[in-house]
Amino acid sequence: VTLIELAAKQHSSKPSKAYLKEAGDLAAALPEFESIMQEILESLGRDGPVCVQRYGYVTSKKQLLDDDYTSLLRALLWLCIQHNGLAGSLRSAAERCYTKIKDFGPLSAKIAATCAYVLSQQDDSTSTRSVMELQNSTKHKSTRKSIGKAISNLESRTGISRDELE
Repeated sequence: VTLIELAAKQHSSKPSKAYLKEAGDLAAALPEFESIMQEILESLGRDGPVCVQRYGYVTSKKQLLDDDYTSLLRALLWLCIQHNGLAGSLRSAAERCYTKIKDFGPLSAKIAATCAYVLSQQDDSTSTRSVMELQNSTKHKSTRKSIGKAISNLESRTGISRDELE
């Protein structure tokens, strides 16, 4: 089983321990995994080469993410938990994915929430700071709610209160 095949089978809102173990082992065998993920993260929200399908309709907005690949991308992003060096790229990608696009809403709330979740699971002060910066930079109620969940995950994982994190 390849990493992409395994990731394509994931459709849950959070990763299972079994998936993180099996896919994590496959990702660890790829020395270029972190650089590939950094390139993917940096391309999110930027114009792509083709038009995409959104809510069942083809759109000319090339910065949108294709609905068919959102679950696959989320599964690959979960594997970034072990890669603290991606914290800045995860935060930037989350900010771009939370950005509202006229007539569509956020670019991809699911991908943005996944980036925030991954940051909340990383053992690094930069990741913690990134989650808090996301909280401070977002305005939409639904966006703040998903970041609030990431902060709650961070609180329960570290035992540090929200006030101390800020």
